[in-house]
Amino acid sequence: MPSQKTDASIIENEKQLIKDTAGLSSTDEIIFNDRGWDSRVYSFGDCYYFKFPRSEKIQSRYKYEIAAIKFMANLNVRIVAQKILWEHPANAYFGYEGVQGQPVSSIIDKLESSQKQTVGNVLGDFLKHFHELKLPGARTMSLEDESKQIQRWYEDSKAIIQKWFTETEQHKLHNLVYEEWPSKLIELGSEPVLCHGDLHFENVLYDESGTVGIIDFGDVAYFDRSKDFLELEEDEEIFGAALKTYGNQDSHLKQKIAVRQAMIQIINLGFHAGKDDEANIERTVEKIRAKLHM
Repeated sequence: MPSQKTDASIIENEKQLIKDTAGLSSTDEIIFNDRGWDSRVYSFGDCYYFKFPRSEKIQSRYKYEIAAIKFMANLNVRIVAQKILWEHPANAYFGYEGVQGQPVSSIIDKLESSQKQTVGNVLGDFLKHFHELKLPGARTMSLEDESKQIQRWYEDSKAIIQKWFTETEQHKLHNLVYEEWPSKLIELGSEPVLCHGDLHFENVLYDESGTVGIIDFGDVAYFDRSKDFLELEEDEEIFGAALKTYGNQDSHLKQKIAVRQAMIQIINLGFHAGKDDEANIERTVEKIRAKLHM
């Protein structure tokens, strides 16, 4: 798995560009966040951010991420999104006003049932409307694309897989990645709609007033609609409320979610390995192991 460490000279150059673009007096207040996989993110002030792509491929996708964020300004939903303030003409970066609140992932154990219902209802309403939008030129992930993506992450994570799993478990996992999951995807079929693409509880924000926010449209693309429900399933109340408001609770959709929810853990494992995040590597390994022994 390639390292995601960023050279100090790149950070300083980008901080200087942010200072000049945003009209700041110095770079001292600019904070670099190396958490993102596709982008380097910087923040300053109360809630202002800049994103820089880690590759030309990601830079080409910024056009669609920016368009998706701008869609939110005119979408009649209760969710709050970022506001684009600065754009590079060739999408070498963009800057925006962020969303107030804490990531739901960090406070989920403290949320009351009624608050979880609110989060789920707002997310379901957002997805119902967002999935109806059209974004010409945005990439489409076919069933074959999904399978190959998981297989690439699996191969890139081989070292970490060999470290954490027994030979028997490795054999089962290989069979899932190359045989069972691709076959199941084909069996269930695909209904591509415009998806957020990375909807998990770190990208959903909640504040004390009950406002729900959403961030990071970097993976916006046409996926099967189940894509946007995968990691909501980690909380039963939020997941159930989201599906109910969305208006689709049939078993077919839930089957698609279950298959992709198992698959996404391979990507999560690779992400945490690239960040040398031992705690999350261990948690993800246990989630994968649970699937292997079902």
